[in-house]
Parts: sequence; structure tokens; C-alpha cells
Amino acid sequence: MILIGLMKGGDYHQGGLNNCGTKIAHGLAKCGFGDTLFQAAQSKTREQLKTFLIAWRHALCHEIRTNSQGHIGRKNPSLANSVTSDFPDIDVLLSYTNPITSESMGRPADALKLTWSKEPDLGKLAATCEFYFEWGYKEAIIKRFRTVIWHSAVLRILRRAVLDLDKKANGTLPPTTPKKS
Repeated sequence: MILIGLMKGGDYHQGGLNNCGTKIAHGLAKCGFGDTLFQAAQSKTREQLKTFLIAWRHALCHEIRTNSQGHIGRKNPSLANSVTSDFPDIDVLLSYTNPITSESMGRPADALKLTWSKEPDLGKLAATCEFYFEWGYKEAIIKRFRTVIWHSAVLRILRRAVLDLDKKANGTLPPTTPKKS
């Protein structure tokens, strides 16, 4: 997904590569370029990453130019020629691989603890959806809830019932949302 965002344009950089669509970016990801890029961004220093990107970019351009693995549909020398010597932008790459979150900004993990102790208020949810999504009238809200919300709400209620039964039977606390260690 990171490679697709870098090549086609995404949250951190809208531009991407000219004339690079999702199909080509996905094909290159299938070739392993996304995995190797992610591993390098996670394991290398900024300077090592710059050096790594020279060889990575060369291999990427070779694949775009030749389609040797057969995942991108066709040879595309013009796209290969459009890959600049500073692609991908290291800051953008690192923004994807190490996003800023509440936890990464020093907020204690226990402050984010979710207990799932009560069910969502579907009436308030409907009012919020009407206000923010401009569904506007009763029939549209009901239709959206049937197609988008209802299945999740039912599963949530069933989950709560099973957890409550387990708690009574075992005397154990229900599981919480997993956190990074």
C-alpha cells in the first residue's frame, strides 16, 4: 500500500509519478518493490536509506522498462524515464512507515485503553450521521443503517453477550483492544 501511495499519490504526497496508475503500482508491489522498500525504511538510517534507494530505484526502473516479471501489464519506458533521482521522497516514505500517532508523541498507552463496557447509542450515531454526512431524511438514514451499520451493530451486541457469559463462567475480564508493545 505504501508503494501504491508513493507511485500514484496518496495522503502524504498527492503527486506520485506522472502517468502511474494503480494497476502499475500494484504490479510493482507484487514484484516485491514495496516489501523491500518498507523493510529498508524500517531498518536503515537515513543515510543508509539514501544509498539503498539508488539500487532500488535502478531495479524499479528496469522492471518498469522491461516488465520482466510480467506483473505490470506491459513495458513502459516513458514511465521508467520519469522516475527522478529523488524518488521516493525520503520524508514522505518515512511518514508512511513511521506515522505520527498519539502514542508516538509520548501519550501513555494506558490513556488510550478501550474497555468496550457499553453498546453504542444508535440514536446518537444516526443524528451524527445526519448532521455530518447530510443524509438528511429518515428513509436515507434507515437505508444507510441497514446497508452500512446494522451488521456491525448486531455483531457488537452478540460479542458483548458472549463476553458477558464468559466473564460469568470464568470470572475473567474480557479481552481489550491489542496494543503495540
